[in-house]
Amino acid sequence: MPFLYPTNLQKFTTLPLCILTTLVMIAYAYFVMGGTSQCFHIEGEINSLGLQFGYTYQQVLDFFSQRDEAMLRCYQSFLAIYDIIFPVIYTLMYVGWIVFLFKGSRVSLVSLLAIPILHCIVDWLENCLEIQMVHQYLTSDKISESLVKMGSIVTSTKWVLSTCTYVIILWGITLVIMTFIKHRRNSR
Repeated sequence: MPFLYPTNLQKFTTLPLCILTTLVMIAYAYFVMGGTSQCFHIEGEINSLGLQFGYTYQQVLDFFSQRDEAMLRCYQSFLAIYDIIFPVIYTLMYVGWIVFLFKGSRVSLVSLLAIPILHCIVDWLENCLEIQMVHQYLTSDKISESLVKMGSIVTSTKWVLSTCTYVIILWGITLVIMTFIKHRRNSR
């Protein structure tokens, strides 16, 4: 698929496309993720294990014990369907912005793009681990402590990769601003 090579991506990545993917990501997060998560939502409580920077065994037990079977099955479905699609959407957005911001720079796009792509893969792994935790809890009222520990590590890794992605984007914005200022000074 030659289209996926960074040099070819640069030809098609424009500011309107980046803005469009950002709006799609925001709309999906608000309307789809927000709407479908209501079936396991408890006001004033943590409503997704993946929104924390890691968790303990007790936090997972508390999270599950606060919800009935229908709510946990809904959470499991949410993770298996809607929260599997979300990383694809935000990864497309991140890739678009990184390619757009680093267009023409000497920075290796392949290495920069690896971060959001790895972020997506780790998010999928996190969902798989959480689905397995829900399954264990529903079938035996217990959860493997090693599964919880692994899930917590993967969740923390996801947030580290997310932070790295935002640092890359902020770095790209800084480079664009510096280049703009430099060109403006030189044109005077």
